[in-house]
Amino acid sequence: MEANMARSNEKSHMIIENKKRKRLEEIFTCLDSDGDGQISSTKIDIASVGTDVLEAFAPLLCEMEELGQTLTLEDFLEAADKLLKTLTVAERDKLLMIRKNN
Repeated sequence: MEANMARSNEKSHMIIENKKRKRLEEIFTCLDSDGDGQISSTKIDIASVGTDVLEAFAPLLCEMEELGQTLTLEDFLEAADKLLKTLTVAERDKLLMIRKNN
């Protein structure tokens, strides 16, 4: 019984992680103004994402600008994952639009 519960929890975790990755990829695609697979402070479309997204990702976007960095999707996913850990569960769920009844 405990083994089934552990597998169920693992499956739930995988589903949530896949939804999170998909949502972060959507955000990256919106920010990628020219569709070249990279974002930078000079090539970014912040108008295409909502204010919730901008507020949450402001530290990441500001750091990218200050350091003159260009981020690929994988770079963005890694940095976004670290950033998401600083948010409350409610903020993270709202940003990622993860619902328990999906």
